[in-house]
Amino acid sequence: MSRVGRKAIPIPQGVKVSFKERVLTAEGKYGRGTHGVSPKVEVNIEDNCINVSRIAADKASRAMWGTERALIANLVHGVAEGFQKNIEIVGLGYKAQPVSGGIKLSLGFSHDIEHKSSENVSLKVPSATRIVVEGIEKQAVGQVSSKIRSLRPPEPFKGKGLLYAGEKILLKEKKKK
Repeated sequence: MSRVGRKAIPIPQGVKVSFKERVLTAEGKYGRGTHGVSPKVEVNIEDNCINVSRIAADKASRAMWGTERALIANLVHGVAEGFQKNIEIVGLGYKAQPVSGGIKLSLGFSHDIEHKSSENVSLKVPSATRIVVEGIEKQAVGQVSSKIRSLRPPEPFKGKGLLYAGEKILLKEKKKK
């Protein structure tokens, strides 16, 4: 049995949730999001809580029960508080600059790299060595931050590159003579 699927999802203050024709819509201070719910589960909205239950006892329904509950919880959290990933830039001469519609990265290549922000994910540069990726969709925020990080992943000898905030890189030993 799913322990995740059994938990009720509390609806925070200021968030409106509606469920019509297998589509759950949530609207909060950070925006509006929708999620198409699988026909293997049933969604009930009662007493400022969202309950997800499975329709049948088959394997597919049990598999989708916890997954749908987690996706709905992420949607409600995203419109209420939003999701955020911080990327730190480590390396001499590496920097980020805000430009209209995105950011410009100088990462030691012969050219600068421009990364455009999408409609559901915003990119902010609070300092030249920090990038903040924000949005209401957890998957989209993670994907955009992963794409930015892949432009110059941290290397294991000096630790230079783009790192997630708080990430530790295990450095390799230098060559011994």
